Amino acid sequence: MIDDQPDPARVTRGADPAAVGPYLAKTLGDDRWLACTVDLISGGKSNLTYVVESAAGALVLRRPPLGGVLPTAHDMVREYRVITALRDTAVPVPRTYALCENPALLGAPFYLMERVAGPIVGRELPPGYADRPEQRRSTLGDPLADVGLLLVYWSDPDDAGARTDAMVTPAATAHEGFPRRREVVELYAARSGRDVSALPWYQAFGFFKLAVVCAGIAARHRAGAMIGDGFEDVGARVAPLVDLGRAALAEGVVE
Repeated sequence: MIDDQPDPARVTRGADPAAVGPYLAKTLGDDRWLACTVDLISGGKSNLTYVVESAAGALVLRRPPLGGVLPTAHDMVREYRVITALRDTAVPVPRTYALCENPALLGAPFYLMERVAGPIVGRELPPGYADRPEQRRSTLGDPLADVGLLLVYWSDPDDAGARTDAMVTPAATAHEGFPRRREVVELYAARSGRDVSALPWYQAFGFFKLAVVCAGIAARHRAGAMIGDGFEDVGARVAPLVDLGRAALAEGVVE
């Protein structure tokens, strides 16, 4: 889901409305898209997301970063096909409208989908969402890889040192009522019946994976290929993430 408001500073780099508008007018058969505006949705650290608005309505455009793209890491075609295939299932996904595989238009493949407004949970929870501590007890996970990565992003209230240094995005889980990381593991093991003895390995894998992602983002930022805010200190997260991964492997416990 996306925030209700686009970035207040209009940024069209990577999605020029002079190119997007005619493409949408032709593809969707509605000339009202010719006069459109494009706004960057800030906060993301990988692919670029924009709100495209006109008298015909509002859509969301997704495209890869502007440079330094790793092979298969920013595959818009794959993303579009997965979302489209899930449309008539129980998985909630936005409706897709168009896929452009020709890089001549914006410099890379891109697609457009329905705009679904909603809260993005960062450090604070939005009003009306798990307001009471007893409503915050962490759901049945699935593969251990997902649980390990969940624990990478999960904050405990007394986190310090490498844990806070490695924080890429703020987490609301430090608030009262959310279980701690080790309690998350216990709850998952009890409800799933799975053996979680190898979970520190999966968590270490999650730390290393996020470290690689941060290193790539930092490199693209230095090359001027990222737009928006919040990229300046991403590179500083790499070393703490690697340290946490090594500690999880060496100690064999969830960090």
